Amino acid sequence: MNTDRIICSQIMDFIPKHIFNQCVRRYRGNYRLRTFSCFDQFLCMTFAQLTFKESLRDIETCLRAMEPKLYHAGFRGQQLHIRAFFGTSANAVKTQIWIAVSVYVLIAIIKKEMRLQHSLAEILQILSIALFEQVPLQQVLTEIPMKSENSQNYKQLPLFNL
Repeated sequence: MNTDRIICSQIMDFIPKHIFNQCVRRYRGNYRLRTFSCFDQFLCMTFAQLTFKESLRDIETCLRAMEPKLYHAGFRGQQLHIRAFFGTSANAVKTQIWIAVSVYVLIAIIKKEMRLQHSLAEILQILSIALFEQVPLQQVLTEIPMKSENSQNYKQLPLFNL
């Protein structure tokens, strides 16, 4: 079914693209656009949220390392000029907050649509590792190893068996 698509691309299928484009048009988000669209910006920030990246250098380095797979993940503008939108101005901070909230809601929607019993934190951890893998999303999220019932909840593992 989705074996030839990257997980990142499969996740983006849950975003209503027509509503996203409607918001971009309403607020003239792609005004004077050259190569880096609002959707590419959203994808970069979604990638940063899903993989727990904290710095501009970290985001850019990881995306450049995955450059051969970016087109298949949904990135159409291959020139990643992230410096244009990442910053500490009021608008940049609001954008980062809204994208973080939207990614959290996106994962909650995926959890509900796929009827997953795992916590959002477990799903986020699995997605952060397998974001650029070419396997069905359903397979990755349903084969999450469960904690064994007889394991005890230690906050720290013992160093020595005494």
